[in-house]
Amino acid sequence: MSTFDFADRYAQAGLKPTPEIIEARKASFERIRDEADKKKLLDLVAVYYGLESDLSWFRDELREEDPTFSLVSNERESVLLAAIILAYRVANGDPISILGLVAGSVQGKRVPTEHVWLLDDACAAMLTNATTARVPQKLTTPIRFSTKLNVSNEIATEGSDTETLGQVLIKVHNENQSAARIVAKQVTDALLVLEKNAAYQREESQILWWLFGEHSRSLSKPFSAFLPAQAALVGGIELGELSTASVLGPVAAPAVLDRVLRGAKADEAHSIPLMSAIDDFGDDLAKLKPLRPERYGICPILTAIEKAREIGAGAWGNVFQTTTGLDALLEFNPMELALQVYYEYLLGNAE
Repeated sequence: MSTFDFADRYAQAGLKPTPEIIEARKASFERIRDEADKKKLLDLVAVYYGLESDLSWFRDELREEDPTFSLVSNERESVLLAAIILAYRVANGDPISILGLVAGSVQGKRVPTEHVWLLDDACAAMLTNATTARVPQKLTTPIRFSTKLNVSNEIATEGSDTETLGQVLIKVHNENQSAARIVAKQVTDALLVLEKNAAYQREESQILWWLFGEHSRSLSKPFSAFLPAQAALVGGIELGELSTASVLGPVAAPAVLDRVLRGAKADEAHSIPLMSAIDDFGDDLAKLKPLRPERYGICPILTAIEKAREIGAGAWGNVFQTTTGLDALLEFNPMELALQVYYEYLLGNAE
């Protein structure tokens, strides 16, 4: 991130720090952006969306350059710094930052109070990176190996005494070792390309067999046995299970999930409360195989499933609202529900 971009974000937010503070923040920013792990990145996503999170590590990092920094008096600046760090990671294709921001928006039902540009950047980056990742890589062929030795002239010109021959043999050995390493690297690079291409092809094949079979893997029922809301949850979770190569999922994921929903029972309802969507599963809820939510506020659908299992149908709403900040009666249409749980599943697998 350039100096202009950093200072410009401050100006855009209406903050006017001194040049000394700007330099101190830049130093903290550069360290955090490179070292932040998954937990810390999701802490920053939580800050961006106004969710509760333990930011003691963030405060301590900033105090390395500015001992006066406070999360209370610098609350708006903390949100801005979180956004700037995440923006850098998004621009560099970091899947945790991208998926965390996309999932955290809950299909547009949670709107950040400031710096909306970051969510726009994350949505654009998700599409761009998902598209780029699926472009088949080309093999570099043919694999080349040079058998010409540079020491051949030395053998002809320096005689054949024992000492000279010994030195020449060492050089021959070293040149052969170097040539072997070059060939090994070419072969390894080629195999990695083949492995990646094969992984994407296998993923696509598995998704297509599942889609054409129109059958739930986890519940052993056809899609036609489900109402749209239940088909959305089953489809999103199972597509997540099948996305074994795609870190950000296949670009056609919305089309795949639409096909699943078209196979569900006919239902005139355009949207349904989350609680109804979960509770209407009945005993089948225990058979679903969702991941544990990475962060309650960022993964509300997986959280709802977890709380419904723990507490029971109809009784989990209050705990859900406390942990996520969302109402259990929040309404989703089937496609929103399917995409949301799918993105949450991808976030759980992202590293």
